[in-house]
Amino acid sequence: MLLCLPTALRIAAKMEASRTTRFAPPFGSGREPFGSFAITKARRRHSPGSQLISQNAAYPFHREDVTRQAGRRLACQPSDADTSHMLRASRAVIIAFLSGVGMAQSLPCDAAPREIPIAITESSDRPDPRKIADYASAIDAIVRVLMQKFDLPVPRHTFTIYRTREEFEAALIEHMRLAPALAQSTASFAQAAVGGQRILVNEVEVEKLSWPERIELIAHEITHTVQLELAGHRSLVRQQWLTEGFAEWIAYSVTESLGLDDLSRQRARIIALLRAEGGVGSLPSLAEMNTLAQFIGARRKYGFAATFSHSFLIVECLMKRHSFGAVVEYFRHFKVSGNYAANFHLAFGEKVEDFEAESARCLTRLLI
Repeated sequence: MLLCLPTALRIAAKMEASRTTRFAPPFGSGREPFGSFAITKARRRHSPGSQLISQNAAYPFHREDVTRQAGRRLACQPSDADTSHMLRASRAVIIAFLSGVGMAQSLPCDAAPREIPIAITESSDRPDPRKIADYASAIDAIVRVLMQKFDLPVPRHTFTIYRTREEFEAALIEHMRLAPALAQSTASFAQAAVGGQRILVNEVEVEKLSWPERIELIAHEITHTVQLELAGHRSLVRQQWLTEGFAEWIAYSVTESLGLDDLSRQRARIIALLRAEGGVGSLPSLAEMNTLAQFIGARRKYGFAATFSHSFLIVECLMKRHSFGAVVEYFRHFKVSGNYAANFHLAFGEKVEDFEAESARCLTRLLI
């Protein structure tokens, strides 16, 4: 593991704290004051007949304040309890460093992650989207489409790039309060984590993608921040098929708007893939993709395309039946109430159960 000593100490302290402390978000109140974040795996452009591999899962988290000094990103300021855990853990970590157990080499502590504002740049010199090869230009192009074409409110969050998987893992523990074991398994495959004020990026995984693929990924993740902004930062942990399907639809629409792909071609690829995998009879129901746990379970049981690509088609059916604006209003209703069923009815004028019957007919027409 390549970490500077203070980072390792913070991880060890979190590991110690996780043995005695449980962070329980106030789901009973219907409001999660700190939002939620999504983890994304291997979103890749796919050729006809190939599999669209995409995994996003929303997790609740508690936000930690980050202090800044002289433009440098510093560690979250520890509480008294964290300090106590850190002192108890420090001896074991130092011994681990000296003995080489699990930490073969340390990185200099000034290897701070890159931070890029998620916003439109002031520069009037905008590159051809097909030639974009840097994150600032990619973010600028995406935000312009979201704001100018779709009239969506893009919050001024931060796009944070971690150079190593270990630093990304440490960020999941430090900023998202993931348990160490979950952070380690997540960092082994996840490309990004989207949360209240930041998008954390695992550069080791993301750099494997072409720039058009990265733009699609970033557009999906920025859409999650838009959803949270629309919802007044209430936790969006139910009706996951709608949350993920809308993010997929926006991502494909952005790449189409930038001339990087064609939405109809993406749709045709997805339909061909789902037909090859068994058609409507092989797909999970909306109820199986409702809560976070159910969505993850459906992904494991049915596969990536049957959840994320399926959700994309369902949301398209929903927008054709109602409108794009109705979907946006659905998320806005969470500013007033965290009642998912009521918000769905307010936005679309029908119950989820009634729409599920219509979505089944819509999918049957597409996949026969």
